[in-house]
Amino acid sequence: MILPDARATARSVRRITESRAAGRGLRVAIVMPLLLAFFEWIKLPQGAFLASFATLSMLVIGDFSGPRRERFTSIVVTGAAGAGTLALGAALAAYPYVLIPAALVLGTFVALLGVLRGFMARATIPILLPFFLAATTAKPMAALVQMEIGWCVGTLVSAVAAITMWPYFPRARLTEAMCDAMQVAAAALRSYFATPAADDRAERLVAVSTSMQRVRDLFSGQLKRPGNSYRRERFLVALVEELRRLRIGLLTQLPRVPADPPARDRDLGQETADALDQAAQHLRDGRDDLGAFGMLNEARVVHRARVVDATAQHLAEAQGAAAGGVVIDSFPVRSLSMLSLVPVRDASVAHGDEAVPHITFRGRRMPTTLAPRGPWHRVRGELSWSAPWFRNSFRLGLALALALTVVELTSVQRGYWVVLGTLSVMRLDLLSTGRTAWQVVQGQLLGFCLGVLIIPLTTDAHWLAWALLPPLAFAQGYVANNKGIIVQQMMFTALLVDLVMVTSPRRDIALLRLTDVLIGLAVAIVVSVLVFPRGLVPRVQSSVSAAVVAAGDLLVAQTRLLSTRVLSHQDAATSSSESAMADAEDLKVRAAIEQAAETVDLAVAQGVPSEAQILLWSRAINLVEFMTYVADVIAPVRYRGQADARDERAAGNLVVAAKDIAHRVHRAVDELLAASTDLPPDFRLPDPGVYPSLRPGAERPTSAGLQQAQVAIATLVDRWAAERRSDMADRAVHLAWALGWLNEIEGIVSSAFALLDIMKEARVDGSDTVDPGSREAAGATA
Repeated sequence: MILPDARATARSVRRITESRAAGRGLRVAIVMPLLLAFFEWIKLPQGAFLASFATLSMLVIGDFSGPRRERFTSIVVTGAAGAGTLALGAALAAYPYVLIPAALVLGTFVALLGVLRGFMARATIPILLPFFLAATTAKPMAALVQMEIGWCVGTLVSAVAAITMWPYFPRARLTEAMCDAMQVAAAALRSYFATPAADDRAERLVAVSTSMQRVRDLFSGQLKRPGNSYRRERFLVALVEELRRLRIGLLTQLPRVPADPPARDRDLGQETADALDQAAQHLRDGRDDLGAFGMLNEARVVHRARVVDATAQHLAEAQGAAAGGVVIDSFPVRSLSMLSLVPVRDASVAHGDEAVPHITFRGRRMPTTLAPRGPWHRVRGELSWSAPWFRNSFRLGLALALALTVVELTSVQRGYWVVLGTLSVMRLDLLSTGRTAWQVVQGQLLGFCLGVLIIPLTTDAHWLAWALLPPLAFAQGYVANNKGIIVQQMMFTALLVDLVMVTSPRRDIALLRLTDVLIGLAVAIVVSVLVFPRGLVPRVQSSVSAAVVAAGDLLVAQTRLLSTRVLSHQDAATSSSESAMADAEDLKVRAAIEQAAETVDLAVAQGVPSEAQILLWSRAINLVEFMTYVADVIAPVRYRGQADARDERAAGNLVVAAKDIAHRVHRAVDELLAASTDLPPDFRLPDPGVYPSLRPGAERPTSAGLQQAQVAIATLVDRWAAERRSDMADRAVHLAWALGWLNEIEGIVSSAFALLDIMKEARVDGSDTVDPGSREAAGATA
């Protein structure tokens, strides 16, 4: 009876000692007392104080992660920036009329850098804190050298400790989840393109959704997730979006694969699965190897040639229906290999410095919405009043400037505590700020009680203050980002009280700490009431709607370019004009989608109470991004020579179909967003499943514009077959696959409308969930 308990206890102890929190606590418990003792020994009290705060900033507040080299670089860069703000705060401390505007600008700019995610999202407080420490210190210029030495030494020691003492690598969870998702996708592909087809195909599709759900949970709304600071992070962010698109393709296309696909399609399906498997292993192993990308690229070239040859043969034999059947049946594997190509490439080069190859088709570079963007481009994209990160950053900068104004007017003894109080509770909206403030108040009151116990014990026993420092530092490191705000604030206050009793003992320090933090809380609440009190949720609909309009314009422009290049009887100058128009729309839609995605992501981070609302936002963004992706891949090729003037009717039908689809997407997204605003918190959406309309033999709803385009293209192919125009096989393949991509958008839109109908029925019935029996009717829009 004792042994099981003993084993359970041993497992619990091992789990704690091997955890990130325990390693963080041990690092702080060792580094902080040693640094403090060193600076006290060399008689640099201001250096001791700054070294302690550098340790807390880098090892607890920042708690930087990533591979060792990135982690070390992140801490050193953050520390260098903090040293700069320390000097700036000291230089401006005597000039409050300059200091306060500088706090507004600095706070806004540093918070804006959080759009880069990664270590910059963690570096906001470590960069800003030295500025306010210097700005609220009496005669800071006289102590600046000591303060800089303490901060820099504390930063360097913390950087070494972070990579040598119980390092933890949390991002491996996201990387592993993406590797799993790629391998699950590969298994699903194999099950559909095996000979004979596997019996577990339905289960494989369910696994695809489950694996991508894990990736989404580790990524969406996580402000400290991988970002744009390092090449590896940029590729991880791109991979998340690429895998979302691949999931849509798998759920919609695999059920349409024939029971016995032709050898050319089966070969490409298996090679796509092999490439995904190999790329996932390269990502997991942390090595660069473009072999899988090259293999898949070559397989796609061979497959297209085989499809064109088969189509040309049927056209030469006047078999128009057979020619169309070859192309239509090949679209599922063709689209899935295309959707797999970019993630295979990016997973294969994420960890090194190898040049990223462009995806080309018949010698021409294909555009892609997934190209990783550099840090400056990400920041520049947020430099407007309508940008979500700029609004949030300005809000924080204003709060810090107001907190510093209060410090200057009230002459509180430790003004940086007021600023820390503001930083600790400032959130994206009034509701979450108020909720956090109440939790901080409770934590401060408990910390005050601990401080009241510590002060009399250590006033006449200085050795006891030193003895309490390691366990209190460990406790603070352990609870940070691991326990609730109340516990974190309680331990932080107790640690600060003991730290003051070590460096400059005074009996009223606990009361001063409580008073200053309460002032900071009041400042944060005032700013939250006056500036964007509802956060970014109200802007979700307008930003996503703007992205839909831009993506729709791009789809129409690219379809017009496609029809000009493939079917139109127009000259080269007209084609160049259409191409320039499409390029302009492409630039506009990229900016609109980025802003919409950031607005949704920050709104999710704000703490939306309804999971259903988050899912609807995600589905709307995914639909817009998928439409943009389709627009980018359908029209990269130019053809030599002009088509017959009789073909221009089909060209016009294609453009009409694109306009029709763009309009339906806009309507579907607007209705999804509108439906998300009044959902009860416990409302549950149906789990995404496979479109019933995509199953073999099922009818698929199609808009009138797309139906007319399909009839026009089929008629065109029949005429080419009647004229035995085998030379038009390449164009026939291109047109049919372009129609296939448009049909995919149409299918997702139909699914969105089906989901809306189910939600309306659920509201009428007064239920808070959707009948599981109607799950599959909702489709797989996510």
